[in-house]
Amino acid sequence: LGARPERVLDTQLGAAFLGQRFGIGYGELVRVELGIEVDKNETRSNWLQRPLSEAQRRYACLDVIHLDEIQQRMRARLELVGRLDWAFEETRAIVEDVLGRAATTADWRSVKGAAALAPRSLAAASELAAWRERTARSLDRPRNRVARDEHLLRLAEVLPEDVETLRGEALPHGMVKRWRGELQAAVDAARALPEAALPPPAAPPLSRTHGAIIKRLRGEARAVASELGLAEELLARKRLVELWFESDEEVPAPWRGWRWPLVGERLLALLDRPAS
Repeated sequence: LGARPERVLDTQLGAAFLGQRFGIGYGELVRVELGIEVDKNETRSNWLQRPLSEAQRRYACLDVIHLDEIQQRMRARLELVGRLDWAFEETRAIVEDVLGRAATTADWRSVKGAAALAPRSLAAASELAAWRERTARSLDRPRNRVARDEHLLRLAEVLPEDVETLRGEALPHGMVKRWRGELQAAVDAARALPEAALPPPAAPPLSRTHGAIIKRLRGEARAVASELGLAEELLARKRLVELWFESDEEVPAPWRGWRWPLVGERLLALLDRPAS
């Protein structure tokens, strides 16, 4: 519909801002917040069947019915400690990241392990990643339910003239049967690229020196999270800290908002950079 959700309170993130485990599951959240045990026996049942069983309908109801009370309690506590706007800001950043991605593009960075590939294989990984992104969106499925990273990586490494040759050896039968034409088209597009159009080799891994600095930065961020009673991943996730070395900007975007007053200056000091 072209509409974007506004001021969403993600209860999983809200719990992290209140010091609960980062990525807490719904069942654990209900237990911690309300003291109620939620039956999860139907999680892996067949949700495509119709009609749904009585147990499935009850499960579906219980899987959301407690969220309203939890979010009301959580919102009040976050507001009391001055963190409600942080939770809104963090959720908004996630929404913008997801909805802001072009549906037809993705690059090799979304394929785990692709950084070690040669340039033409990197091009294939990008083509395959873009196909997976389009397909996942059209089917409304997680990416790895369309194609797993290791399968795209193998295709990009081998660059087969016929994808069929990898069926059963490196690729699942079902994947080749369903997507053979699309996978072959992505591989062929990379094979046909002129040398001048190939992506440059991936940047080498961060050096041991950088690794030591990242360790110090994460240690500082963890200390601040501990002082404030935040889940440490909100400030000290490795990927978040690595942005200081990968971004062309002095202060990477995720650090300019609510995080900056808490720990930004301290991290800049450790990087031996003057604050702007």
